[in-house]
Amino acid sequence: MKVIMPVFGILLLCFVAMTNYTYANDKSWEYKDWNISTHDNFVRYMTNGDTVHGYQFGFIKMTENCNTDLLWISWSTYEDGIEAFKGSDATIQLRIGETKIQIEVPILSVSKLTPSLKVIGFSNYVAGEKLISLLKKEHKIEVSIIAPKELVAKLDVTTDTFSLKGYTATMLKSLEFCDVPDKNVSIKKDQEEVKARKSKVIQSNGSSTDKANTFQEILKKAGQGDANAQNKLGRMYGKGLTEVAAWQ
Repeated sequence: MKVIMPVFGILLLCFVAMTNYTYANDKSWEYKDWNISTHDNFVRYMTNGDTVHGYQFGFIKMTENCNTDLLWISWSTYEDGIEAFKGSDATIQLRIGETKIQIEVPILSVSKLTPSLKVIGFSNYVAGEKLISLLKKEHKIEVSIIAPKELVAKLDVTTDTFSLKGYTATMLKSLEFCDVPDKNVSIKKDQEEVKARKSKVIQSNGSSTDKANTFQEILKKAGQGDANAQNKLGRMYGKGLTEVAAWQ
């Protein structure tokens, strides 16, 4: 394993600078080791790694559906060729207390933070009741990237731990942030977006009621732990859509 301790501080500063520049007008909240940040159409609450502070573990709530939590994990590497993995699935192991959970999470984004440092974003996995319940009970979670092997070989650190102190309070607080519309987004804009989505549904060989019912069925199954429904719902949210017809 490569030792990259000298760059941890640089990585953290880059994340802080990027966040302050991009989301200067958005709201934020901190409690213990967790923090919340709000953006145009989603709320993110997360914590940083114990080994690499720039690594992140947390969740995203789309403002269209505050009751669904999409897992968010970000990792980094200086190796080349990472872009080729974007869009594929990674196998990630979560260890919470004595419980191990192995999940498949899409690699949602690969971006350059500096000319040589790449950041990998894993998301679109819907957190079920079992995972959330375990997070509420423990103080630490261990996250390991275990596949694909070609990706793992390019990571300097494949396992990191994250504090769960403040998780429950932050998770509950995120619901308040999610329910409050961003003051910079006008009601007119919201109405236009809803109208545009409904128009897409109606034009897709079926009534809007039928499509809404289909979406609700997927949402219900995802909450019950159905893996296929969770994957489909995650990809829908990743594209910012809540109607099946618009997503397809």
